[in-house]
Amino acid sequence: MADERRYWAFLVRLWSVHHDGELVWRASAENVHTGERHAFADLTGLFDFLRAAVAEEPATPGQMKGGCEKNRVLGDWKLNCESR
Repeated sequence: MADERRYWAFLVRLWSVHHDGELVWRASAENVHTGERHAFADLTGLFDFLRAAVAEEPATPGQMKGGCEKNRVLGDWKLNCESR
């Protein structure tokens, strides 16, 4: 059986804001291969996004280009990957 490795690289940013008198965390995740950025109103949204990314079935060899699958849909988030 071939070793099927997968690799994702995201730049994750976290910052706090005051909302209705409470301190809440905001986040963004940027795919370093495509530049696509996703914003999250809370950490739960960020964690759900990352869980969905790693839960997907491994790509076949023709699908992976520069660490990115073409036209992958993850729940409500779409990663627009280029064919390289």
